Amino acid sequence: MLGICPLLLRAQHLPDPLLSAAAGVGGYRKTNTDVFAVLSNPAAVAQATHFSAGMYGERKFLLKGLQQFCGLVQFPLRSAGVGIQLDYAGSYLMNETAVGMLYGKRLGTKLDLGLRFRYYHLNVPGHVQASALWAEAGCLFRLSEKVQSGFSFSRSTNPAIAAKEPHITQTYRMGIGYEASSRLFISADWMKQTNLDLQGNIIVLYAFEEGMRLRMGWQTLTSQPIIGAGLYWQHIWTDILMSYHPYLGFTPALQMMYAPWEKRKTKS
Repeated sequence: MLGICPLLLRAQHLPDPLLSAAAGVGGYRKTNTDVFAVLSNPAAVAQATHFSAGMYGERKFLLKGLQQFCGLVQFPLRSAGVGIQLDYAGSYLMNETAVGMLYGKRLGTKLDLGLRFRYYHLNVPGHVQASALWAEAGCLFRLSEKVQSGFSFSRSTNPAIAAKEPHITQTYRMGIGYEASSRLFISADWMKQTNLDLQGNIIVLYAFEEGMRLRMGWQTLTSQPIIGAGLYWQHIWTDILMSYHPYLGFTPALQMMYAPWEKRKTKS
């Protein structure tokens, strides 16, 4: 499921999750998860039941140098799923790219496990060229018919970059989702990075009718509201999203996803 909530303004954020839990809210939903669910937890790829793909773009605080893009595809396997993730942030003055592979495995009806490996590259023309490998492990637990929870942990395999930027050494995430009904879903997610304060996101997703949805949320650390609306047409979900920082202003975003709705509705 979709949404947006900007992270704190800082350099070298791609090794950690590119987007907040608002963009990957489906990671804690038992039914109708989507390709962007892995942004919250890599174990969500285990629930892939069909090929799906998505593209996301945002411009933080309407600044060209703070634009971000993410592309995802995923494929189902027998009791498992695989995915590919491409990330880009910045401009020609400074940019960050990452290429990732995901694998998730279903262990019965109550537990999913997942792994994500990413190659990250930082480019500041004429000044810095640095790369790193990042690994992330996650799990999802179905606590009941309406509640799913999970956590993940990621860390860099390149101590040289970590020494220069100690706050990106490792990241812990956990979240929980509650499906109150077929129309209403509530999710809460927390992320803790080394030497940074705890970040929390609360998202409410409501479907007015088949093919239309609305989401609202709150980013606790910087008190940023989040809103988004989506429409489904010919197997394409299109969502327009917006968040607002009281001092830095608006962050618009657009997310598009190929998702065969008929198959999604029959998912167990």
